[in-house]
Amino acid sequence: SVEAEKVLLPNDVRKLLNIDNKEIVDLCRRTSVTPKKDGNGQIYFSVDEVKKLKNAKSSTIMEAREKKVTLPTISKTESQAVVNGLLDTLNKMESILTINHLLYLILGLPLVLSGLAAANVFNNKILHWADRLTATATAGAIGLLALNFDTSKTFHDGFLYLDSLSLWMLLILAVLYVAFSWTSKAYLERDTNIRYGYLRRFSHLEGRFYALSHLFVWTMMLVVLVDNLGLMWVAIEATTLISALLVAFKFTRTSLEAAWKYVMVCTVGICLALLGTILLYDAQLQSLGNQFALDYPYLSQYGAQLPPGIAKIAFAFLFVGYGTKVGLAPMHAWLPDAHSEAPALTSGLLSGALCICALYV
Repeated sequence: SVEAEKVLLPNDVRKLLNIDNKEIVDLCRRTSVTPKKDGNGQIYFSVDEVKKLKNAKSSTIMEAREKKVTLPTISKTESQAVVNGLLDTLNKMESILTINHLLYLILGLPLVLSGLAAANVFNNKILHWADRLTATATAGAIGLLALNFDTSKTFHDGFLYLDSLSLWMLLILAVLYVAFSWTSKAYLERDTNIRYGYLRRFSHLEGRFYALSHLFVWTMMLVVLVDNLGLMWVAIEATTLISALLVAFKFTRTSLEAAWKYVMVCTVGICLALLGTILLYDAQLQSLGNQFALDYPYLSQYGAQLPPGIAKIAFAFLFVGYGTKVGLAPMHAWLPDAHSEAPALTSGLLSGALCICALYV
């Protein structure tokens, strides 16, 4: 009988070999092991059969480790030709792409991928590579912008504004953007694992994660590139709304609570910042008229003519309001919960990018 001999049930085999049912079936197929059934229909394995499965698993692991990727060799002359070709390509791009084109490219690429990811037009494999290529291309455009831009001057075209500080902010965002994109595949594969990943219920929502993340980066780039304090406020508020969805992405009780606290506290801060912006606009109307309303370069040049009383009150509201996004006390209650409950990649963008964007404003 089954009770008289040493046998192992499927659950015991899973625990012993640390594999799931699908892997058990694959190993049985490879070793020609056929599990037996007792009188009650319970499947079981003999000790010898489990040993065969264990040996097959060990050999599979060894084969995977022994596989080596052979990289093609390249001569010194060929490598120099490749480098020269890349330099020629960069020189051509510098002559073709103006600062306007580069700024439109920087703001356009993340927005396009966000829309494609939200529409689920790619499978996960293509989506991972599209994520990496978009971030790398955006960072490359920012690098070209840094090479072409004269930091002793400013660039002002319509609602776009660029100076040495905003360029420095773009470079920081580019580094974090590339780091996010090239680690996101490994992160999502681990945390959507069907056995132990805490995002395992949402393995089909990778497109939504990428869409929100790239849109989040796009809004932060918009913060440092617009020339109007009113538009800056709109961009900062957009970062709050999008990042709140990322904080709640796990859709657990604690993550939803953290997202709710994040939205509530930051909304209070954003309302104070809006009040400060309105007061600043009123001060501008009284002293400078309605020309170039809330235009940052204009106010930086003629700000000394603003009424000092209203300007100080406006500064106080703006400081507390945007300080909430930075996490300054006493408006910092959202920060520990949001950072701990958000996906790790989002937490990195929150601390490394969003806080410094609020400081920039």
